Amino acid sequence: DWAVGEVTEVRNSELSVSFMNRTRKTKGVHIFYWPERPSVYTVGRKFVLQILTRDQLQLSEGSNDKETLTEIQGWKDIERAYTVYYNKYFARRQPRATKPRSRTVL
Repeated sequence: DWAVGEVTEVRNSELSVSFMNRTRKTKGVHIFYWPERPSVYTVGRKFVLQILTRDQLQLSEGSNDKETLTEIQGWKDIERAYTVYYNKYFARRQPRATKPRSRTVL
């Protein structure tokens, strides 16, 4: 699955990203929120699905005065990009189908 994060540092083809946590899908909506402790990881640029600007995100105050992300402009584009990414790096290849042999009926 994919996650939302904020790039904190850029080094060549690697990015340091502080990731948000995701709630379970409720009524078709995911809500992302900042965890208590920062969740920072180094990510290769090729693994970043999409870069968004702040105006493409709907942020609001959640419980405990934590900023939550409730809407992402371009969600469908991210889902499509993730499907391509998943198929490229994780999907197992199916064995090739062989041609059915012709049968001779006597």
